[in-house]
Amino acid sequence: VNDKAEYYVRQVLSTVNYNGGTDLTDILHVWTNYHIEHHLWARATLLQFQESRQAVKQACAAHNIPYIQQNVFKRYWMMSKIFTNLHRQPVIKAVQDIHPAQTNAAQ
Repeated sequence: VNDKAEYYVRQVLSTVNYNGGTDLTDILHVWTNYHIEHHLWARATLLQFQESRQAVKQACAAHNIPYIQQNVFKRYWMMSKIFTNLHRQPVIKAVQDIHPAQTNAAQ
């Protein structure tokens, strides 16, 4: 796994999207429901985020990378638990933590 691939994997793993994808939902969420895509391409336009969502989901599925998309209220509840230390997020040190077989085979 090269550094660029690991960078993209970390971007997907380090954030979460709210459910959405329609123009109305996007407006109501002020386009924050494309946080994963924003981490991948920070300079893309809002329309490009919307257009790229399905491709990002498919790429994640093809490489067994979790693409997390949750209800906004569930996410706010989880964030409040994280901020108050009632829930701890798992620490992912490297891509090997997700794909140990791939990194061992490459060595």
